[in-house]
Amino acid sequence: MKGIYSITNTITNEKYIGEARDVAKGWQQHIKQLELNSHHSYKLQESYNKYSITVFTFNVVEIIPVSNSEAKNINCIRGFTAYEDMWLKI
Repeated sequence: MKGIYSITNTITNEKYIGEARDVAKGWQQHIKQLELNSHHSYKLQESYNKYSITVFTFNVVEIIPVSNSEAKNINCIRGFTAYEDMWLKI
């Protein structure tokens, strides 16, 4: 399921917004990268290192309906898709 998701630190209320073709798989990839201390978001990594995974929540904020052919051609704007860019502004 393609969608926009948020990862929230429940202590600081800081949010990471992301988009994935498979949001469940995306969450598992984030956890793996955080555990390996190799996440691309240094802010999320620092927060994880300080507080541990127990203070984070993962929420799907929007499901993006796409056909199989559309899923291969995501329309990106400055590294973010239009959907992700919209959620970053909220």
